[in-house]
Amino acid sequence: MIIIPVLWMALILYGIGVNRNGRRPLELNQSTVLRGICAVEIMMGHFGLMSGDTILYPNRKAGILFVGVFFMLSGYGTAYGVEHKEDYLRHFVLKKVWRLMFPAYLAFLLGMSVFGLFTGAGWQENGWASLFHVKQFIQNTNWYVWEQLALYVVFWVVYRVMPRRTNEVMTVLSVIYIGIAFLIRMDNPWYGSTLCFVLGLYYYRFEERAARLIADHFRMLFAGCVVVLGLSMFIFFAWSNVSIAGVMVIHNPVARNMASMSFCAIVIMLLSKYEVGNKISAFLGRCSYEIFLIHPSIMAALLNVFDSHLVYAVVSMGVSVAAAVVLHWICGKIFKLTGNM
Repeated sequence: MIIIPVLWMALILYGIGVNRNGRRPLELNQSTVLRGICAVEIMMGHFGLMSGDTILYPNRKAGILFVGVFFMLSGYGTAYGVEHKEDYLRHFVLKKVWRLMFPAYLAFLLGMSVFGLFTGAGWQENGWASLFHVKQFIQNTNWYVWEQLALYVVFWVVYRVMPRRTNEVMTVLSVIYIGIAFLIRMDNPWYGSTLCFVLGLYYYRFEERAARLIADHFRMLFAGCVVVLGLSMFIFFAWSNVSIAGVMVIHNPVARNMASMSFCAIVIMLLSKYEVGNKISAFLGRCSYEIFLIHPSIMAALLNVFDSHLVYAVVSMGVSVAAAVVLHWICGKIFKLTGNM
């Protein structure tokens, strides 16, 4: 099974080079590659969770860091769009709902179809009609979709009301949300990397200043972020079963967001020094959202089909990527027909 993370590392390292041209760490090509790398890692983590494989299971905990990268890229991209794209905020919420929910519903239809064909679970009473149950769609759609949509909507409202204080208000509202999510005992992923969206907003605002700071103090900043990342992950790994309220506040909302943000900072610093990417990672990056959406259903459907973990991993990941490519192609055609809304 070690071959899976080895291939993932090869995906990262193949094509790596020194950033000699001063390319922005989060420019479009690099962001696309990052999305592809993160999508594969998240798949590995979910595979480890479903199969219990001892090699890939730790990726389940690391997944929150890579989801944080997605949130950071979304925050950065939103800030960039507001400043550089004409009429970017015109019908902003409608566009985001369409762009997020249409692929999510297609993934739901395909995922439920595959899951039902292999297992028959949940189909005996309602059959194909279950594909059109709104409640079932909401329950089966990944939490990330709903949180990402909420962040976009809240950003739009805040920017309309207080455009000069958007980042600060978003920070306060994000912290309040994290606190409420923790208190009402929502699952950890719902609040474990929320602040990374705000980090993306701030990074765009201070990108030039951050670039100078990284250039002048790279080693010190990198070492500091590694220490914060290590301590934060140790806290929520080591104290994951502690039930004392005060300790839980530290190891759940605080440590998880600190780990996610420090990891994002490390990614930014590395990309300021190096360029990553190849045709495979870029291709996966273009389909990363669809990969994120469809792979849990594919993995669940194929869970008991193969005796070998390796065969299960290769087939389920391969089918997930193939299905994501099809979904991406369909969505692209539909988005083009609707005026690239």
